[in-house]
This record gives sequence, C-alpha cells and structure tokens, in this order.
Amino acid sequence: MNLLKKIFTEDSKEKSDILALNSAEFKKLVSKHFAPFLRENGWKGTGFIYRRFKSNNIIEVLEFSPDKYGGKFGIALGVHFDFIELPLLKDFTKIRIMHLDIRDGMNRDNDQHTNWQYPTTNRELSSLFAELKHLYKNKGESFFSLFNNWENELTKINENQIENGDL
Repeated sequence: MNLLKKIFTEDSKEKSDILALNSAEFKKLVSKHFAPFLRENGWKGTGFIYRRFKSNNIIEVLEFSPDKYGGKFGIALGVHFDFIELPLLKDFTKIRIMHLDIRDGMNRDNDQHTNWQYPTTNRELSSLFAELKHLYKNKGESFFSLFNNWENELTKINENQIENGDL
C-alpha cells in the first residue's frame, strides 16, 4: 500500500510541475525571470523586446522571436546608428529587429541558429534562464562591444578598401 501511495504521490507532484506554455505565457516568464537581469545591464523594454540607447549614437536591440508554430523561440541581437533615418520608423523608441541591417542571433556554440524549446518543468525554466544569462554575458555583450569604438574604426578605412570591398 505504501508503495502505491508513494508512486501516486510522486506522480501527482511531477504533474503539478509541468508547464504547458504558449507564447503569451512564455512572455510573462521572460518579464519575470529575464527582464530584471537585462535592466541591471542598462536595457529598457518589456515582454519580448528590449532596447539600450548608448551615448555613442548606437541603439542596441535584443528581441525574443517566438516560432510561428509555437513551442520554441530564438533571440535576435541588433544594432542601429541613430543618425541614420529609417523611412518606415519615425520613433526610435519603437525600433525592432526587423528594422535593422546589423543583426545576429544569440546562439549556442557551433550553432548557426539556436531555437530553444519552451520549458516544460520548473527545473527546465531555471536552467533555461541561467543558460540565457550566461550566453548574453558571453555572446551578446561580445556582439554589442564590436560597435563600442565605431568612430575610431571608420577613420582606419581607406579608399582602396572601399573600392575593393576589402573591409
């Protein structure tokens, strides 16, 4: 009897730990578990879209991209120079990845395009956001740092490099 009770008790505990998420519910989890981390690093935004306005004319964008079929998502990173007009966008506070020419994905090592599955348990939820924070610190910040000294890099380009496409 105790064995059956133990089996059914553990089984019911595991069932209560199962998460069945759609993108709206996952967006709430991003806001709760990842947004505070981003805000600590100077980002503003909610849900799936975050922006950081730098003093060197750079706008950085980090955007969660849910899969149109559900159940998974990717993360896109992008950069825009605020002195370049965007014909379809008048307000840079609403800039999104789709507006940017300079963009990349926040991917795992040796992965061209990482799509993460929505977590199905609380353990997966904790593990997922820990991985995303780690990747952001290592890959995300590395991507954005490429543009920190863009003014100095432009002065190093000569006419021959431009003509030859050797940049």
